[in-house]
Amino acid sequence: MKEKVHVIAAAALVAAAVVSIVPAAGAQQVPLQRQVDALTGAEVRLYHGERPGKEVRVEIQDPSVLIRKEIVNGTSVTTIASGTERISLALSRHGFVVTSGDQRVDADREHPDRVEAARQIVARSNAVKRATTLLGKLAAGPVSALRHTARITRATLLSAAGDSTGKRELSTWARAARDEIKVKPVSDEQGGPGQCWYLYALEAIAAYIEYEDCMNQLYWYEILDMIGCALIYDLRAIGAFSWWITCVGFRA
Repeated sequence: MKEKVHVIAAAALVAAAVVSIVPAAGAQQVPLQRQVDALTGAEVRLYHGERPGKEVRVEIQDPSVLIRKEIVNGTSVTTIASGTERISLALSRHGFVVTSGDQRVDADREHPDRVEAARQIVARSNAVKRATTLLGKLAAGPVSALRHTARITRATLLSAAGDSTGKRELSTWARAARDEIKVKPVSDEQGGPGQCWYLYALEAIAAYIEYEDCMNQLYWYEILDMIGCALIYDLRAIGAFSWWITCVGFRA
């Protein structure tokens, strides 16, 4: 199994292209949903991604920070803007890239030393600190697919900075969600938002189990392989969230 993980991670971490932080078309796109979160006061906006029904863009903004999570050409991109600082983290099947101002770090198996350089950029970022704080507050609210997406984004950012707190939070969520589904199963005939959540939760839990199994096969120093596990999980999770949006019937 370990060889399989290495093959997956090697294919995922070869090279990467920087994705534009603010796509020109995005500024004109009408959100599928716009709401103000009562818990944090942040505005949350949902948009179709490159492939409606399979991809989605989420924007979360309060007066101090803007967080954008999206899929662009098969790349999972998290972009954060706060004041004059702008930083992005891109994970794709071709690589791992961190950009901040005029700094850019591409990490791959041939240059493992670059992973630490990328982590240092993320760890030093005040914008990332503001983002993870806001996402933590958002994720702490009532159960929903949106709040779980915030939780996953927070875990990605924390992991990129070398902090395992987000991974522990995901593990706690997966156990609680699994117990809840066992206690309150939803029949296929029931339909509606409850059924959408039930099916989303099943996929979200399965995605986390796959991620956990992937991570359990690794040693602590196999950083690039860990990034490969995170990539597979991130793409599967955002795909599940995009499906949920279509299921509940959000329309522009």
